[in-house]
Amino acid sequence: MPTKQQFTEGAGSASAEIANPAPMLATEDEYHRMVFPGPRGKGPFGDLLVLRKTSGPRLPLTAAGQVALALRGAIMKKIERQPVPDVLTGRHAIGSSNARPHPAYVALPGISRGDGGLLGAAVVLPRSLKSEERRMVERAAQSVTHLVMGAAGAWEVMPAGTEEMPKELRPETWMQDSHYWTTVTPVLLDKFPDAPFGMQAEAIVKESCERCGLLVPDSVTLAVASEFDGVPPSALFHVPERSNLPPRVRVHVTMSFPVPVRGPILLGAGRHVGLGLFHPFQPRSFREDLVGAALQTMAETGSILPVLGVIYEQILKLSRRDLIHTDEKSFKLLLMAYLGLSPIFSIFSEFEGSGGYADLALFLNRSYQRKGYNFLIELKYVKASASRSKASRRNMAARIEDAMVQGEGQLQRYMSDGRLVEVSGSNRWKTVTVVFVGIEDICFRSPGQPTQSVKKLWEVD
Repeated sequence: MPTKQQFTEGAGSASAEIANPAPMLATEDEYHRMVFPGPRGKGPFGDLLVLRKTSGPRLPLTAAGQVALALRGAIMKKIERQPVPDVLTGRHAIGSSNARPHPAYVALPGISRGDGGLLGAAVVLPRSLKSEERRMVERAAQSVTHLVMGAAGAWEVMPAGTEEMPKELRPETWMQDSHYWTTVTPVLLDKFPDAPFGMQAEAIVKESCERCGLLVPDSVTLAVASEFDGVPPSALFHVPERSNLPPRVRVHVTMSFPVPVRGPILLGAGRHVGLGLFHPFQPRSFREDLVGAALQTMAETGSILPVLGVIYEQILKLSRRDLIHTDEKSFKLLLMAYLGLSPIFSIFSEFEGSGGYADLALFLNRSYQRKGYNFLIELKYVKASASRSKASRRNMAARIEDAMVQGEGQLQRYMSDGRLVEVSGSNRWKTVTVVFVGIEDICFRSPGQPTQSVKKLWEVD
């Protein structure tokens, strides 16, 4: 069964022998690793010291500046050398000919869940910090236990360890090499353009990249909205007012570079206090190719994991309010929508046989010129529990198992219909029970196999 990494790396190696197939392409990053094996672009920032929230109020992404300032204040108090060296405060950074980059402070959002809620915060260290300077910041960060955001409340925090963490709390998420970067907090332009989204504003962003040592991007797109679902519009982010000075322009920025550029990337006038934070992303055209490649993998290998993985990424963007009247039919429609993005399968809902009505029957399209798999799929829905206690987890596992057993019994009856063998031709049948666990997980199982968890097997981007 392919993991997400294996699947995406191999997505471009096969092509469906079918009329008008979806192109199965490697990502441009993979292409450039082969074509440009040498150095990649780097900015002034290097590693992140991540603190995860352990308790406290849920704060929206628009509070990123408040969290960043709270972290900066806490770090400054914990630095063992007082007064704090200028290279750590940035006091001489403006107008100084020998100024060195100083640490930045950011809030880290859960963008893979689609709601943008803040999960923690981080100190972003300049690559130019000397060893002793770095150690001072590391010791200070390790001793911070609380962040106080005024009226927004207070968090208890601790260093993010090596145990399983949301990807946004892993430093490597922000330190990737990528051609494409987009903001999760808007850039505060450090000059004043005639129009917020015009060519002059784009030139200001390019100048900011060049000034901080990044490559000049091939293209810059400015917008009110980010490429990521769940990231609020730029105008909703709080920016402290400056007395007697005009307000700075806030814009979400998407950039592409001629070769992969290594993060973290922070740009603009607010880059040291939570704004202008970029995240790597894949253009939407590649995401569409990924769906086609997932369906082809399903047809040729019998593995449903890539398809469920793509759907799982979309389910994570749902709000819990979306679940108020949700049942298995809601997820069935979502699954059918993705299955219909490729002509590989002919899809039949509530397929009637002598044993009853199968939720979904997938027949390989006659124009598909390879031997492969037809599918009978039985769908179940189990409401997720808010509790994380051991007893609750055991109860949830039992409910999932009950749903699996029920689904497998139904599929066994459906497969007793001899007509299915007659219509399958040279293709094999595969039966799968799929259990949607709220918006927390998708579990699936074929007869004789263990229950699989998409949450555990599929690394969400």
